[in-house]
Amino acid sequence: MTTNLASTDPIDITVARRAVEAFRSGVPSTTAITSLDSLQPDVDSRFSDLCSELRQLPGSGRPAKGLLIGGGFGTGKTHLLAHLRAQAARSGFVTSAVTISKEVPLHDPVRVGKAVLAGATLDGAPRDVVERLADQVDVRDARWSDLTSHVRRLDSRFGASVALYGHPRTPDEINEHVIRFWAGEPLHLPTIRRALKRIDQADNYPFERVTDRDLWAQRIGFAARLARAAGHPGWVVTLDEAELIGRYPTRQRLRSYAELGRWLRRRPADPTAPLAAVAAITDDYQAAILDHKGDHNLPSRLPYRLEEPNTASAAALGIKLIERDLLPLRPATTRSLNTIRAQLHALHGAAYHWTPPLAPGLPPRSTNQLRHHIRAWINQWDMYRHQPTFQPDTRLQPLPANWDEDPALAAGNPSVNSGPAG
Repeated sequence: MTTNLASTDPIDITVARRAVEAFRSGVPSTTAITSLDSLQPDVDSRFSDLCSELRQLPGSGRPAKGLLIGGGFGTGKTHLLAHLRAQAARSGFVTSAVTISKEVPLHDPVRVGKAVLAGATLDGAPRDVVERLADQVDVRDARWSDLTSHVRRLDSRFGASVALYGHPRTPDEINEHVIRFWAGEPLHLPTIRRALKRIDQADNYPFERVTDRDLWAQRIGFAARLARAAGHPGWVVTLDEAELIGRYPTRQRLRSYAELGRWLRRRPADPTAPLAAVAAITDDYQAAILDHKGDHNLPSRLPYRLEEPNTASAAALGIKLIERDLLPLRPATTRSLNTIRAQLHALHGAAYHWTPPLAPGLPPRSTNQLRHHIRAWINQWDMYRHQPTFQPDTRLQPLPANWDEDPALAAGNPSVNSGPAG
């Protein structure tokens, strides 16, 4: 047993070895990433403040202000988001990791909402989070009473589900159906009406039409309140690769900016839910998209402003956040790289029960990304471990413009690739 290198939490030798294996493969896991320092003290401080805001909700009556971080490709945005989720999880929060993609476009709140619940983690485990939260609630507790009072402001499906859940006359199969609804499945209204009649509540919950978009917007806030009722301070969501907004058609970009504004500042479906987001976007987005495509004025263009006034105002907020509230990532310095190397040095030693020598890593070069340095150190320590007399000789050379047309280069010929020469 050793300790987590970025905190005082204990870390098993097996965990240390898995972390090193993940770094070696170039696809580090959350466990691997969180074993290192974030190198972003400003963001860490702001995130701690955000978590404090969440703990005060809904009592403060004001939405928690999410964070938008910016950095170039390979500067560690994904690393930082994982680090922040781990920090939140250690404080008891439920967390979700969502990567914006073709399958999960930011402008679609239904697919984003499904990704939030599918990517949720509770106490380090990613499965059946909503079901586990439901098992943790005590319907006799004051926190459950708070949830019961709040759902009166939501669609009646949530009020009915809460009234049924845990009631002495509610059958187990109805409780299970309710949990599945909270987790994203449709509510079968005839079944629910019969169950409500059994507990003399049939007249209290008239079911009206509701769109999937509105229902999912309410469901995510409800999930955060369910987490609070189960004894957790709230729910933290990270949204990675938000720069994909720039690839969407005009109307979808408008709606994406609106969703960004809602996630980070204003969630009208449930503004005081203990729910907050941290989004990551490339730091050149303003110049590449807002300026180049003229998206600054997108919310005021016709016909979008008249057709979707709420969307237009939320989009204007989302664009303003990109322009004014972006938290830039600090570039890696020699000092910060030495910090990461020292942590990896200890991690590699713990994983393989040895004391690694000092690895020189890569030569100084501004274009080297953090992942390049990490893989170089890991590779050199691996070589030292198997061949103690190994002397690293790392050489860097630019690839020719037509490198992808050369079969040897495209296949990764070690004679021309950067890395330690054995």
